[in-house]
Amino acid sequence: MNKNQQTFPKPVVLIVDDQPASIEVLGSLLREDYHVLVAAGGTRALEMVFGNTRPDLILLDIMMPDMDGYEVCRRLKADERTRGTPVIFLTAMDQDEDEELGFSLGAADYITKPFKPSIVRARVRTQINLKLHADLLEQAAVERRELLIEYDTIFNNVQSAFFLIDIDPQGRFIIENLNAYHQEKTGLDLWNIRGKTPVQAFGPELGARIEDNYRKCFELQQNISYEETLLLPAGERTWLSRLTPVVINGRTVKLVGSALDVTDLKNAQTELLTSQSRLSWAQTLTQSGVWEHDMDQGTVFWSKECEALFGLQEGEFEGTYQAFLDRVHPDDREYVISTGRPIIEMKEGTTLEYDHRIVKKDGQICWVRESAGVVHDEAGDPLRVVGFVQDITQRKEAERAINKQKALEGLLMELAADSINAPLDDFEHTISRLLEAVGRSVEVDRVYLFNYDYVRKIAVNTHEWCAEDINPEIGNLQAVPFDLISEFIPAHERGESVHIPDVGELIENPGMRSHLEDQGIKSIVSIPLMDNRACLGFVGFDAVRKEKVFSDTEMYLLSFMAQVIVNLMSRLQASKEHQESEARCRVIAENIAMGVAVIDENMRITSANPRLRQWFPGLRPENTPLCYDVFCHTARKKVCKDCPCIVSFENHRVHQGIKRRNHKGDEQIFRLTSSPVPGPEGRVSQVVLMFQEITDEVLREEELRNRLNEAENRLAGGGPGGLCGLRGASRAMGEVYTRIRTTAGTDKVVLLMGETGTGKELAARAIHELRGRGEFMAVNCANLSPSLLESELFGHCRGAFTGASSDKKGLFEAAGNGIILLDEIEAAPSRMQTALLRVLESREVTRVGDSRPRSIGAKVLAAANQDLEAMVEKGRFRDDLFYRLCETVIHLPTLRERTEDISILADHFLEEYSRLSSRRPRQLSPRSMELLCGYNWPGNVRELRNLVHTLAEISPAPMIRPADLPDWLAGGTGGFTTLEERERKALQDAMDRASGNKTEAARLLGVSRKTVYSLIDKYGMDQGLWCRT
Repeated sequence: MNKNQQTFPKPVVLIVDDQPASIEVLGSLLREDYHVLVAAGGTRALEMVFGNTRPDLILLDIMMPDMDGYEVCRRLKADERTRGTPVIFLTAMDQDEDEELGFSLGAADYITKPFKPSIVRARVRTQINLKLHADLLEQAAVERRELLIEYDTIFNNVQSAFFLIDIDPQGRFIIENLNAYHQEKTGLDLWNIRGKTPVQAFGPELGARIEDNYRKCFELQQNISYEETLLLPAGERTWLSRLTPVVINGRTVKLVGSALDVTDLKNAQTELLTSQSRLSWAQTLTQSGVWEHDMDQGTVFWSKECEALFGLQEGEFEGTYQAFLDRVHPDDREYVISTGRPIIEMKEGTTLEYDHRIVKKDGQICWVRESAGVVHDEAGDPLRVVGFVQDITQRKEAERAINKQKALEGLLMELAADSINAPLDDFEHTISRLLEAVGRSVEVDRVYLFNYDYVRKIAVNTHEWCAEDINPEIGNLQAVPFDLISEFIPAHERGESVHIPDVGELIENPGMRSHLEDQGIKSIVSIPLMDNRACLGFVGFDAVRKEKVFSDTEMYLLSFMAQVIVNLMSRLQASKEHQESEARCRVIAENIAMGVAVIDENMRITSANPRLRQWFPGLRPENTPLCYDVFCHTARKKVCKDCPCIVSFENHRVHQGIKRRNHKGDEQIFRLTSSPVPGPEGRVSQVVLMFQEITDEVLREEELRNRLNEAENRLAGGGPGGLCGLRGASRAMGEVYTRIRTTAGTDKVVLLMGETGTGKELAARAIHELRGRGEFMAVNCANLSPSLLESELFGHCRGAFTGASSDKKGLFEAAGNGIILLDEIEAAPSRMQTALLRVLESREVTRVGDSRPRSIGAKVLAAANQDLEAMVEKGRFRDDLFYRLCETVIHLPTLRERTEDISILADHFLEEYSRLSSRRPRQLSPRSMELLCGYNWPGNVRELRNLVHTLAEISPAPMIRPADLPDWLAGGTGGFTTLEERERKALQDAMDRASGNKTEAARLLGVSRKTVYSLIDKYGMDQGLWCRT
């Protein structure tokens, strides 16, 4: 095919498209049979093709951003290297002028989007085969031309000693052949010198002289003659030699020499037979044949491939022009004769192509393409006509299918446009015209429309068309029971069409087969009428005279026609519903407890219902007053700028409350809704006003609002931006609130993770508050010994241990259906972890000293300020308990992760202190708030709360300024650049302020006393510096 065949084992197809979806579809269809290359634009495609890539076919999209397909095709056809590469355009357009432009540029074909797999494969296969045929014929012609050159050279030097010199890649002259006459006259033995250079064969002196003549002929690329005396085995002779270069494509490939006029015919005959064999193979592969018409003899030669193409056995063709005409289709004979007559007047080297039909021996009709040229003798007179014939039946059938498809597409588009504008009162005629037009186009005998009646389980025939020569009584059923079309209904309800090319194959439903055969139906297609996934019925197409197979394209276009019918039916139904809706609206407007008015573009009230006229006595049926004269509480002579009617005329719906005093002087409150009414072109032409009196509702709402606000404040912790005591409006806290609300209504175990002071207990209480039942019980696992913790959680019986004087419920039981919080769960000893796991799995507890298990209904929450997963990896915490606790995990963010909440929290704590102490509220200056927001807060919210309360207590003025802040905060980071340094400094300051009292230091930092001890150990501080604990 081309040079790409040396690299790629399959024909190469280049897809040029900027749409990945199109590339993917085409690639999936073609990769199995072809090597697919892709270019994302026209520029990239030209770079590939003019580089080292030579595709066998190019699929070229027309609409591309960098360069459209027409320009790419124009450049390809302008370049000799790519002129023969076929191009198929990819297009979504259906315009004749576009196709004419593409074909005028040299395009081979079109493929229309969306792609049909069968069409894509057929057209690609056709163009690839045509390209292959052309390449093979060109190769055969080149080989034959080369052979004929050698043949002519030998023939022209007959009766002389003949020798053939080859030229190897290094440019050396190699003795390739000597004819018998040459060997006889020179005494040279061919087998002794073949494959040698003249120097090797004849010695340095004689060989150099011979090579000088060879080189001269090679460099000049023209015949040279020379006389020389050579001492050869047969004796010393004088030879008049002639050298002829064999030049192919501008390159000398061989030298032919003669000393006498004798040629080596046997060598030429062998090469000719090889060429003929290759030519025969090319004809078979390309479904073509070669013929020759001898003008002098009047005979016609057909190759065996040509005979096979016409349906004849080898040697069966009579060899005359009349015998050829007998095989031409009778309707095309005159055209073939008139077209072939000018051939003898053509110049040599030009060809004539034309298409016609033939009738094979078995009666089959096929399309062929003839290509012919004339060969002249030396006098310039026509000697013979040579040509080849190729079977193009498949291509003609494809062209016919395309033309038929285009005609059907055009018809459907025209009918769809007509149906859109068709008046609804002409519905019946429009449907009948549509069925007739499509039935004639797809060449069926009958088309009918059935609507499904799912109540009576029948299909009702509403419209039908029959061809003129078909008896209209055949199959003329007005209602068909569902059981006779059981093959259709399930497929139709799935939105699938049914195609039965041969009714006799309906083995699974003999009743339906018998019914169809009784109607004389041989083939049938039914297309469902789908409206919003509901099947309304189907359109059927019958073939009575002969069986018919519908193509994929026809099925697709018939589905389009069905949708046109559905649209018509929907329009008719919508019109009926609109009329019914108008009637209902009139009844509703007359009886509704709301006032309704319609305002036109001039702001006049065109209609009003009785209730509105009752409220506004100025409205009367016989007049159309201006809206502001009736509805505004003061006398106006123009429309106010915030009038809801004005806003609605800008296509916006308005909800607004209005107050007025009626004619008795009583205040009335209305909820007004102003809604735009778009006209046919989308422009608002009217506005509908709806008045609902809500005077009593407003009074009730005002009465309940205080109660509601009181409840909300209690749940929200007294202010905005929080949930049940938790404060903050950051995104991180928003996620916490969402998780709390989600889990509050479930019984799943919740694990609260977060550093000390982040509000884990507040989160637990929020869950309890939202849960709204039972008690809230909390226990710190780090503050109790294992035995005491077990008794506290599970309870004990009298006498279970020393001091157990009575039975006692544990916290699990005491919580009832409420909440139990296991704080610092990481500190629970191993034995307690095992017991907790058993409780979580069984939802039962056993009191210390008792053997009877007791069911529990409490929701279990656990809190941890350490990384439990790391503790599991180190073996310090049970992995099974960890996984059981992780049903729902809520991470409480540190203040470092939600610095935007610091100002909200600080203000809240100032208000809290003021409320608790009954003192005037304090405020933080902007700079003081900036310093608070810039601090790291290792103790998180608890540390911030303690500091704010302290500042509120000691501040002498209502405004807390930077001078009132402690040195460690007012100085920013104080020169410490790491978190550890800042943490150490905060601990040092707290211990100094507390005079060594670790409990007070913990309060100042907002952490536990245990954490203070851990920090002192962490930073190696000398506890002897502070005597108090």
